Order: sequence, then structure tokens, then C-alpha cells
Amino acid sequence: TATTSDGGHTASAEVTVDDCVGRIVMERYEGVSGWSVSGLRSHPSFPGSPSFSADLDEFDIPVDSGDDYGVRVRGLLRAPETGTYRFWISGDNGVELILGTGPDASGAERIAYHDDWSRYREWGRYATQRSLPVELEAGGLYYMEALMNEGNGGDHLTVGWRRPSDGDGEGPSEVLHCAYFAELPSVAVTGVSVSPSLANLTVGSSLSLSASVAPSDATDPGVSWSSSDEGVATVGPDGLVTGVSVGVATVTATTSDGGHTASAEVTVEESQIRVSGILISPDRYELVEGESLQMITTLTPTNPTNDKVIWSSSDSLVVNVDSLGTATALLPGQAVVTATTDDGGYTSSSEIIVADSIKPVSGIYLDPDTAQLIMGNTLQVLATITPNNATNDKVHWSSSDSLVASVDTLGLVTAHSPGNVNITGTSDDGGYTYSSLISVYEVVTTNTNKSISTSKKKDTNILNPVNDEFKIFPNPASDFITIVIPENTKECVLGIYDESNRLVIRQIGSNNEFKIDVSGLSKGVYIIVLSDLENNTLCGKFLKE
Repeated sequence: TATTSDGGHTASAEVTVDDCVGRIVMERYEGVSGWSVSGLRSHPSFPGSPSFSADLDEFDIPVDSGDDYGVRVRGLLRAPETGTYRFWISGDNGVELILGTGPDASGAERIAYHDDWSRYREWGRYATQRSLPVELEAGGLYYMEALMNEGNGGDHLTVGWRRPSDGDGEGPSEVLHCAYFAELPSVAVTGVSVSPSLANLTVGSSLSLSASVAPSDATDPGVSWSSSDEGVATVGPDGLVTGVSVGVATVTATTSDGGHTASAEVTVEESQIRVSGILISPDRYELVEGESLQMITTLTPTNPTNDKVIWSSSDSLVVNVDSLGTATALLPGQAVVTATTDDGGYTSSSEIIVADSIKPVSGIYLDPDTAQLIMGNTLQVLATITPNNATNDKVHWSSSDSLVASVDTLGLVTAHSPGNVNITGTSDDGGYTYSSLISVYEVVTTNTNKSISTSKKKDTNILNPVNDEFKIFPNPASDFITIVIPENTKECVLGIYDESNRLVIRQIGSNNEFKIDVSGLSKGVYIIVLSDLENNTLCGKFLKE
């Protein structure tokens, strides 16, 4: 009250002394992302560099005051009575309440929490919001701390309790008031550290340094930041360092309490053009064994500082890819070739299908390459394609004179009339050819019951087909046969063929008599063919018993 000297007039003002100063302290940390308490704990400014601090009358922060921030509310609880207490916590988003066994934070444990949101002062949404029974002694001092991380939307944090005298209940009897808290003792700063202590960044980019004040419950955890060369790097009040030019600068954190310092060496380099994506081409391709394909990549942007690409194959036994992106097909199958950027680890893939390789034909051979046939008989000519694993082994057959002998699509030759004919096999792949010479003979029956044939290819025949000059005896035979030919015969070739036109015996001679051991032949009818140097022939049959 003020009273005037003249007249004694008075006026009054009511002054309220705030007894809550230093009892329940709220520390707020801006720019904390996410919803969880762990996100707050991992933020560079927690706990030593809050954005601001304030005293609270109750353990209850202002409601709906922002997004993307975290808070720590702490105080020194003085138990009003001895007995069993229960505590509740409510908040949006994730919240946690810890309680110590004494006046400092060491040994404090979590007693209540929830990971998602609850409504303002909603105490029963999660079972974990209520603590287990806690035994406290009257007059005892207990460190209490609550954490909250706000993403977006509503935000709040409240702590309530039930004292022993309040009895049991589904919720707290009241929100904790500052009257139940002792003034937090002044805790002096003893040191500070900066993380990371070595940092690299490029011109124009930024990174955050964090300062950790010791002890963590220091009364004044504030720090100020400075740079030894702001022409190289600048630093903001929250420890955000920005590169200005190439060089090295020392960034220092200094505590408000005690002037303790810690520093980080920051190296600023030329700015880099970073990769933001990669595209591989083609994204799908088919190869055959042995083929190769150069894979092409397109980086975004097209001029990054580091354009290195790392290549890999999901199955290197099917497709191998080298360091330059050349994919080689090894075995039939499927593999995925992937390109990964060295900068940023961006990936793009291509599916490679490997088919069997096309193996071209390099040649053809026929067996037999020469043969004799009696009119009306058949002979299977076999074609061999090289290589034996050629992709296309199809063969086309043809006869130089189908009136003498014809050939079907499978190489089966049928003799029609006396003469010589070329049976030709032609490969479908490459058009390679090979021919077999087939001689066709006509068999005539003599009055001696021996079969003698003459070739009608010529008007003259050195082997004079007179019956008493071409003899086969004994006929039938079991061990040996004797063949008598004209005396004026020059050197000739004798061939004996079985019923499948397979040559079983061959002799060359110039005498007019052959003695042949046939004991090793199977029973059956055999054809004897005699040919001279001018390809004049005689033909007969004998029976092997």
C-alpha cells in the first residue's frame, strides 16, 4: 500500500510470490521428429541443449502448443506420507515416467509409459499408463522425470498420483502440484563433449553437431557455439554447421555454466553432384549360350561426381557379368543382372533369359559310300551330321536317276533297273552334300541252277558270261566255295554280300579261280559280285548251309 503525505490517501496492489520457481522444470526441444520417446533421446540437442525452459505449477505442460518437438519435465518429489503410492501418465504422442530411489537421477527406472497417443488426462487407455505400487517414505526426496515426443496434431503431457491416504482407485486423485516438490538443487556443469569430433561436409551442405553437458542433470546445461573461421564454416545456436568454402575450421561449444569447452574439426570439401537414381537397359533380354550383351546404365543426374556402378548376377553359373557390365550367357536358364550405384546404393535390374545355343552343321557323311543292289532290293543309307549335336540335323535325299534307284525321305534306297546311280544326302542347315554310288544288277537264272547276272551298262563284258566259264561250287556250301571266271579276265574285285546288302567278304585277284572260306558265315543266301577295273560286272548267288 502507498500513502500520500498530504491527506493520507492510499492505494494498494496485490503481489503474489511464485513459490513454484525451480520445483517442476519443463525443457522443450524443437525439431524432434517421430512419435517415440527414443526419438527424443537420440536427438542431438537432448538433454544438454533445450530450445527453452520454463517452470510449471503442476506436472502438466501447455496443451496443443506445436508439432515436431519433445519435452522433458523433471522435479524433486518430497513424499508427504509413508506408504504405497501409484502414479499415472497421459500424453500425446509417446510418453514415459521415471522415478528415482533418491534425490538424483542415477538409479531411476521407468514406472509408467505408453507408445501411442492418449486423450488429455485420459488415464485408462493403456494398462502401462499406471505404475505398479511404489513404496515411499514421508519427507524422502525422489527424482522424477517425464518425457514426451510430439509428432503432429494434439499434444499434452500430465502426471497424476494416488497417495496412501487416497486409497485405491482407477485413476489419480489429483495432478501432481509443485507444492509436493522441493526446489531442484543447483548442479554445476563439470564438462562438455561434442559429437562428432571430426566431420566432413561439402560447400553449401550442413550437418548438426551435438554438445553433451556433464552431468546430465546440470542446472544450466546451455552452450554457445562458435567457429574459428566463418569463411570456411558457420555454426548456428543449435550446433548446425554449414560449409562456406573449401578448408578446415574448428567449431567449439562453450558451456554457459563454467565456460567449459569442447571442439570438432570440420573439413569442408568441394560440393558433389550426388546420384539420385539409375536405370538399366535393356530391362529384359534373351541370349543363347556363348553370346554376350553390353548392359547400358543411365544415371540421374547424368553428370554425378561419382558415376561408379557395381554389377552382379543372381546366378553367375547362368549369366556372368563383368565389372564393365558385359553379360555373358553360360548355361540355359534365367538370371537377374543388377547394377548398383557406388554413390547412394541405388539399383536397377534386367532379366536375362539364356536359351540353348544354335550349333550349325559343318558337314555330312553317308554310309555306305558305295554299294551293290539286285533289282527289287532295298538298302538303308545312313547319314551322319557333324557336329553330332548340331541344332538342325534334318537331311534331304535325292537320286541322280530314279529309274535306276529311288530314295525316300528317310534314306531308304530301292533298286529298279540295272545301272549306276548317285544317292545324295543334303543337310538342311548349310546345304552340305555327300553321295553314295549304288550299282544295280539284274539276276538271270541258268540251266545249271546257278544265278548269274550281267550288267547291261555296256555291250562288251570282259567277264564273259558263258555259263561254263563262271562257276560256283559246291552250291549249296558249308565250308569253302570255288569260283571260276574266264581265263582272259584281268585283275578284278570279288565281293560277297548278305541279304541286307552288307559286304561280308572282299578279295582282289587276277587268277581265274577264287577259293573262299565261308565257314564263318551264317546260314542263308549270299550275292557274289565280280567287278573288273572298267567296272564290268558279273553277279551270282550261293546258299550257305
